[in-house]
Amino acid sequence: MSNTGVEYERFVQKLMQAILDSENQCGQKNIQVRHNEEIPDRFGIKRQFDVLWDYEQGGITYNTIIECKDYNSPVSIEKIDALVGKLADFPTVRGIIATTKGYQSGAKEKAKNCGIEILCVRNQNDSDWVDENGQPLVRKISLNITMLSSPLIISCSTFVDEQYVRDNNIDIEKNHISGLTNEIFIEDKITNKTYSLYELQQKIANKDDSYGLHEKDIEFADAYIIKQDVKLKLRKLHVVYEIAQPCTEIIEIDGADYIMGVVEYLNQGKKKTVFNTPYEGTKIKDELLSNKKLEKKA
Repeated sequence: MSNTGVEYERFVQKLMQAILDSENQCGQKNIQVRHNEEIPDRFGIKRQFDVLWDYEQGGITYNTIIECKDYNSPVSIEKIDALVGKLADFPTVRGIIATTKGYQSGAKEKAKNCGIEILCVRNQNDSDWVDENGQPLVRKISLNITMLSSPLIISCSTFVDEQYVRDNNIDIEKNHISGLTNEIFIEDKITNKTYSLYELQQKIANKDDSYGLHEKDIEFADAYIIKQDVKLKLRKLHVVYEIAQPCTEIIEIDGADYIMGVVEYLNQGKKKTVFNTPYEGTKIKDELLSNKKLEKKA
């Protein structure tokens, strides 16, 4: 399928909208970057532009237009000439050209002399992951996460003080206690702590327990097991529990996945990287182009 250029125009529109949203352009807010619209020239003839936005100041509407060139080679001086000629009929319109492959040397000089801003609007590449001295920046982070599971109680047998049951005339059959829930509690008078049978799972394992099934008796010197309004003196619990092997997962975070695109302002020697972060929305990193930094150091 032939390249109509529409996809690239939409890409440029998206990045410029993100940049304008992050700035307070000429005191104006909520500027809308539009795609493939016509505006009248000074003779009232409507002319089409790929990407444009406008704002009003002092009663005058100012337009900025971008002509997008999704070429496989650098933009030639003839394309600059064509835009200069087109803009001659738009005295209040500022012209910009955007491409992905750069510009021929003559095109750069002509654009600069005619007040045409030239942009390289592109996806991120390896050059965006080195600093001004050519040192690599951190792009990928690998997290090796090991998740430990709490011991899982398979069965739990409750042994209560029979004398306490008789003295308090408790129907032990009616108030039979079984199962792990957050509604049955153990009140330990020795440690002065209260916890549910479900929370008991956090306490039963020994440090040297291996993976697999285990069983143990937990004896109580002065404790009670409580189910709703019934309170029984507890002698011990016999629990069978399982310790599962840890689960390991490797998570890789690639910074390139969070870059929406890059805009290089070649006349100004600046670059804006547009990040699309999941929690903070769009963020813009503004920096000088690395070649300009090296020229200043020389």
